[in-house]
Amino acid sequence: MSQTLFVPGQGAIAATFGISPGMTQGIMAAYLAMYGLSQFVYGPLSDNLGRRPVTLGGLVLFLAGSLLAWHAASFTMLIAGALVQGLGAGVAGVMVRTVPRDRFEGPALTRVNGLLSMALILSPMLAPVLGGFLVSHFDWRACYLFLLGLGGAVLLLQACCFAETLPADPEPRAPAWVRYQATWQNANFRHHLWPLLAVFSGVVVFEAAAGVLLGERLGLPASLVSWLYIAPLPPYIAGSFLAASLAHRWRHRALLQLGTSLLLLAALAQLLLAWALPMNAWTLLGPVSLYFLAAGLLGPVATSGALSDFRKGAGTAGALLGGLQNLAAGLAAGLSSFIPQHDALPLGALLTLFAVLAWWQARRVGELHAQVANITTPAVESSQQSL
Repeated sequence: MSQTLFVPGQGAIAATFGISPGMTQGIMAAYLAMYGLSQFVYGPLSDNLGRRPVTLGGLVLFLAGSLLAWHAASFTMLIAGALVQGLGAGVAGVMVRTVPRDRFEGPALTRVNGLLSMALILSPMLAPVLGGFLVSHFDWRACYLFLLGLGGAVLLLQACCFAETLPADPEPRAPAWVRYQATWQNANFRHHLWPLLAVFSGVVVFEAAAGVLLGERLGLPASLVSWLYIAPLPPYIAGSFLAASLAHRWRHRALLQLGTSLLLLAALAQLLLAWALPMNAWTLLGPVSLYFLAAGLLGPVATSGALSDFRKGAGTAGALLGGLQNLAAGLAAGLSSFIPQHDALPLGALLTLFAVLAWWQARRVGELHAQVANITTPAVESSQQSL
């Protein structure tokens, strides 16, 4: 909700503080950057202190950031509020990966992550529509007042209902940098990480640019922008449902290759249409919807693959995964904010760059699995001969 609720109010925010509409993309960039950075702290903390106390502390920080943004007297203060919001909400980025890994593994983990992904995308679907209503009937500050109330309700719910999931036999305590170093040295983790970085960066770049392209460049009203903004999200749900449905039927590698191939196809189509045709809602949202379908499929599959080797220390691994993912997305949104958005060509170019990276790294996962198979087979044969 925090990431996209304000999008229909970008024009009103720009008018309030006397800035260009493109600068309002900095709100999402600031939120995501701190959302990503804070996860590097929450992960090791949750491995040491437990999932529950860390979750509650992060939610309190989120409330403070929402309060600051609601009363912002300048654009700088609004950016500060977004930073504090991201600092608190970062705990969710860790827990949404860590808690499922505490309870599940293998295809079951992929299925659960797919179902979670379907549920989590409902908030970004509802947020722009709700934001458009709040902006139209009140003003942009009502978005942050709503987030303040929602954050309070979530804090109460977690305090009453969330039970600890930290394993009974956690890893021995060690400095955070030692844990992160050990996680990064896992090749399986790294090769699954890069597709996630690419996919989420593409999604966030679209979210950051969509308000400007649809509202400012095409001149569409805020109410229509709200609905068009969420048009690619049902395909994302379909992709996540596909991941959950196929988790027990398809090999992990095949699902990963399917997702990255669809992603590359969608990005190339976006780039070609942006270059060949004048921009309109159809040429913009058609390829992006296919991109979101691939993203919905890749997210659960790559997340499960990256965390598969970490039964213990899932908090640290989930933090590194989510922190780098969201930090990269924040940097991508910041980069997009400095590129003039006169048409969809910059968006198409960035999506293609990200898709090529995801496709290349998915092939590396296949090579890694082949290497493991080549090493394992002779060992098994030798064991059988000795018997």
